[in-house]
Amino acid sequence: MMRKLYRHVFVTVGTTEFQDLVRIVSSASVLQQLAALGCETLTIQFGKGEELNVEHVQKLTNIRVSAYGLKSSIGEDISRADLVISHAGAGSCIEVLEAGKPLIVVVNETLMNNHQTELAERLSKDKNLFYCTPNTLLQTLKESDFSQLEKLAPGALDSFLQFTVYACLKDSKMSDMAKHLCGTDDCKKSATLQCPVCLKMGIQGSYFCSQDCFKGSWKEHKVIHLLAKGKESNAYNPWPYYTFTGKLRPFEQSPRRPVPASIGRPDYADHKEGRSKSEEALRGNNTIKILDDEEIEGMRVACRLGREVLDEAARVCDVGVTTDEIDRAVHEACIERECYPSPMNYYNFPKSCCTSVNEVICHGIPDLRPLEDGDLCNVDVTVYHRGFHGDLNETFFVGNVKEQHKKLVQVTHEALMKAIGIVKPGERYREIGNVIQKHVHAHGYSVVKSYCGHGIHRLFHTAPNVPHYAKNSAVGVMKPGHCFTIEPMISEGTWRDVSWPDDWTAVTADGMFSAQFEHTLLVTESGCDILTKRRTETGNPHFMDHM
Repeated sequence: MMRKLYRHVFVTVGTTEFQDLVRIVSSASVLQQLAALGCETLTIQFGKGEELNVEHVQKLTNIRVSAYGLKSSIGEDISRADLVISHAGAGSCIEVLEAGKPLIVVVNETLMNNHQTELAERLSKDKNLFYCTPNTLLQTLKESDFSQLEKLAPGALDSFLQFTVYACLKDSKMSDMAKHLCGTDDCKKSATLQCPVCLKMGIQGSYFCSQDCFKGSWKEHKVIHLLAKGKESNAYNPWPYYTFTGKLRPFEQSPRRPVPASIGRPDYADHKEGRSKSEEALRGNNTIKILDDEEIEGMRVACRLGREVLDEAARVCDVGVTTDEIDRAVHEACIERECYPSPMNYYNFPKSCCTSVNEVICHGIPDLRPLEDGDLCNVDVTVYHRGFHGDLNETFFVGNVKEQHKKLVQVTHEALMKAIGIVKPGERYREIGNVIQKHVHAHGYSVVKSYCGHGIHRLFHTAPNVPHYAKNSAVGVMKPGHCFTIEPMISEGTWRDVSWPDDWTAVTADGMFSAQFEHTLLVTESGCDILTKRRTETGNPHFMDHM
């Protein structure tokens, strides 16, 4: 018996704007699941929404991806498709079902009084289609058996259309019955529109004056749905008495991933407390090691491999992907390259990389929280390969990022590159902080002072210390053969940080966003080599692909 392959998948939003569907269907996790179903071509019709960056999506998958906005008919695309994923518009549903194609309807929960949920439920009960929301599309793709769907019965569309007409007439009558005030903060207008999810759950009093008010309040309003179900959005709360500075919360973590015994590992890897005795033996010693030719080559290789691993993380970092999935991608990429993921068990750090989201400055622990549209996510990768560590990080955009946060990321990277620009023999390490702070302060941002760059080679962290703020007391003068990192952490608001009770996650004290970039550098006779630079023509970081 052969397994059914869904080689051609068509996604349609009709003439609407349904960014959540377009975004999730072009995410790495959904693309991976479509590939598992045998998908070879994916056509995405994005309607009146934002034009899809096909080039970016294509980097995430081997599926051939194409996209368009509007055209006179989607009939040809439906006819060619082995599987259709559609918004819940009546016209699109009817056309797909009449064509006899397997159909997943994705309901837009942020729309009011459009009866999408009711229509989808009605046809789902008759086993004509599967339906879900953008957030549950991945699970639906994994669990649905399309062979169990039944063809639409003759005459079934008549009741389908009657239901639609009745719903519209019902809405028109309600428009004359404004007896409630809008539920949006600071809006006191009369309201007749009701949240469809609240109606379904029997929640009273959820009225809004307009679609715009409802959309603008959605993030706050949906908490009512969660409370009605008797649970919070994330019931996991390891520190019930801790006061968080921002909106981010910890989620559960997966078990630690194994590293094959055949891969060489640093001295702390198997230590009960994760202590590096080789580093501790040199604490307080400010002597900066000058690497010989063999050690320089070892660093070049480790840093090149580290860059390849971070590029793999960039491929999967997307809306709906958990930071645990990013950690898995990093871990597997390390193992494939015969590298030990340096963060793992370093003073008992539990994961293979650090993922720092939004207000997290650094050392965020990957967990099961899905990344959300508008997040910033920094991924910090270090690999240990044949006795040497290669260390780097980048901050990635997740979905549609606010312009103010894009600017923060851009200025942070500019500060790093300006600092790298002064690295040469004879320069004092303390000057790096002066250059960074001057640029950052000019844009109204602050430099985190609690964490600094560091020497790196056979040891993960060693001399010199490289502060990123001005008027610091860093010791040392740069010489050829020195190898170290620069990794400025820049915040929107205060430079002050606090730590979560896990003793790793550092967050801004005011809950505002932070960004970071890091490179490992080798001082040469005439300047420096950026050992962890991206291997593209420009060498630019990934965020610049989306500016």
